[in-house]
Amino acid sequence: AEAELAGRHLMLLGDINLAMTSTLDTDEAVQRFADLVVPLLADWCLVSVIDPDGTRRDVGRAHKDPALVPAMHRYADLRVTTNDVAAPVPRMLRDPRPIVFPELTDEIVRSMVADDEAREALVPLRPAAAAGFPLIARGEVIGGFTLINEPERGAHTEVELRTAEIASRRAALALDNARLAKANQQVAERLQLSLLSPPVQPDSLELAVRYRPATHGVSIGGDWYDAFLQPDGDTVLVIGDVMGHDIEAAAAMGQVKTLVRGIAFDRLEEPAGLLRRVDHALVGLAVPAMATALVCRVEQDPEDRSEGVRRLRWATAGHPEPMLLLADGEVVDLAAPIGPPLGIGWLGPRADGRTAMPEGSTLLLFTDGLFERRGASLDEGRERVRDVLAGSADLTLDQLCDRLLTDLLGDDAEDDVAVLAVRAHPVHAERPAEAGPEILPPAVPHLA
Repeated sequence: AEAELAGRHLMLLGDINLAMTSTLDTDEAVQRFADLVVPLLADWCLVSVIDPDGTRRDVGRAHKDPALVPAMHRYADLRVTTNDVAAPVPRMLRDPRPIVFPELTDEIVRSMVADDEAREALVPLRPAAAAGFPLIARGEVIGGFTLINEPERGAHTEVELRTAEIASRRAALALDNARLAKANQQVAERLQLSLLSPPVQPDSLELAVRYRPATHGVSIGGDWYDAFLQPDGDTVLVIGDVMGHDIEAAAAMGQVKTLVRGIAFDRLEEPAGLLRRVDHALVGLAVPAMATALVCRVEQDPEDRSEGVRRLRWATAGHPEPMLLLADGEVVDLAAPIGPPLGIGWLGPRADGRTAMPEGSTLLLFTDGLFERRGASLDEGRERVRDVLAGSADLTLDQLCDRLLTDLLGDDAEDDVAVLAVRAHPVHAERPAEAGPEILPPAVPHLA
């Protein structure tokens, strides 16, 4: 019997490691811990965590008797705000050492729980013995847990206390690792969002963007979009993908995006020339990044404006070609010679594609995560994008973008996805209300 019990305790420690390290949700990890230790180590258990702002919360709660779970929740909700300084958890936070009460007399309970309502809530739970253990990770107290037994079970055994102490160390380390991983992920996500700035809404063009991180793994990567006005009033549209799916890829993406934006604003070159300069700059500045990119420029000189005409010029560096949705639902693949990715110092030629952008048409730029799928060809994936786009001519731009993500990705994105859509409203008509405020070109002289 002792050997069997020792084996169960050993399995418990392994289960705690597995359960708590398989999630980055700290609250879920704590609840898993409470569910595992009951009833092997106690009749019921409460686990407290200390948030970064110092707030204490009773997150993990488990009871062997489902009928008493509501009573346990009622008491746990009260004890956080009413615990006396002599109670196990406050004592452990001040002096992080285990605390054991082989017998909880009325006097001890009264000394720890000063609030009448909290003591009343404790009555149906019949606490007869308790043991508290701090959760300490890297020298910091991040919480604690309390094991409570009813009168029938009595005081905790030495084996139970020893296992609980080992479990406290493993649980604390797993919880701290989850906190650190979550904090790193939040920092990375903020970095990603800060680099994906809202697009401009120039003249009678309407722009909409979407970014969907991969569902699995780190939810950041190298996909980006950008849209800005040049000093001459033309609109530059950029979409790209830095190779990688981590914070290094996101940081490299910021450098590539900044180079594209700065060179495009200063030089006023055609897209192919812009990509050539960015490629050489990446190599010359030793930026450790390789990226695909697509640059489009919506052009309109005074004569074009008077005639209500827009012209589109684009070039791609290893990036999927854009699509143009016409007002009647026809979808046109905008094909142009595809140059190699940025970051290799390509000395060969890069070429532009040119076409008209009629009123009512919608230009769609996207990264490969929108259509690439395991087990399916790239042509099949693009055909799916084309089908969804063809049936969306009557939708608003935001509705079109949402439909693309819903129909093509669902709830499970295998890769990061960036989408940039541009709708050409009539030049001489009143700007549609949903298109957003007009942003005029900046009055900045061109410096040769």
